[in-house]
Amino acid sequence: MISFLERIIKQKIEKNPHSFFAKLAPNNYQYKKGSFRKFTYNGVQLKADISDYIGYCLYFGFKEEGQEKLINLAQPGNVVLDIGTNIGSTLLQLAKRIGENGKVYGFEPDEQNYNACLENISI
Repeated sequence: MISFLERIIKQKIEKNPHSFFAKLAPNNYQYKKGSFRKFTYNGVQLKADISDYIGYCLYFGFKEEGQEKLINLAQPGNVVLDIGTNIGSTLLQLAKRIGENGKVYGFEPDEQNYNACLENISI
């Protein structure tokens, strides 16, 4: 939880999520609530609380194979619904993939996640 070590571990995990360094990353519950980080995930700028599991996985670069497959299904010009948008990471990656001729509609009922999503969209 020392910032320069955290960045080194993050870089190593991004290169190889199955490396020894993945075991060195502190667990999300070891961070205080409100441990926000700004970072780039798959070419999308995000801000996330890494005490939250989703923010933690995104920040350290742990890949979700199902998410990658879902994003690869989208084609330029598609209209996509993202139900359960959370903080907007998938929504923004889908928007990048489908381009200006497509549309992505996100739905997030949780007020805290909704506000985090709006902030990430504004980034």
